[in-house]
Amino acid sequence: GVCMHTPPITGQRSIEFVEWHQDCFHAPLCDELPRMRIYKGEISPGQETRFHRHKHDTLYVTMDDGGGAELLNEVWKEGEGLQPPVRAEIQTGVPFLMQHEKVHLIHKISSAIANTRMVKFLACEVHPPHTP
Repeated sequence: GVCMHTPPITGQRSIEFVEWHQDCFHAPLCDELPRMRIYKGEISPGQETRFHRHKHDTLYVTMDDGGGAELLNEVWKEGEGLQPPVRAEIQTGVPFLMQHEKVHLIHKISSAIANTRMVKFLACEVHPPHTP
């Protein structure tokens, strides 16, 4: 599906967001495991996600970089507001770990219209063990 929303203003102090699994560009593949959720993400040229939050450390693997034109990452930081967009450096087949446990990530991703294909990735979100 296509997600529509009003663009926020850089530096604004509050923002509306959803949890990653509520964003239409993230699709859970396996969430039966007690400490792990596996999902896929797909975003076509010219599309953007909603602002969404990641709360757990996640291992990502890009399955297709979309032709490598441009993928923008816009991050909202508590106390600082919306940061200027940054080009996301991704490479097909190269895994990377994002640590979201201590500082949650609230962001949105935009795929440039110049990309020639859909950007596709797999992700494995790891939950810490419950302590009594």
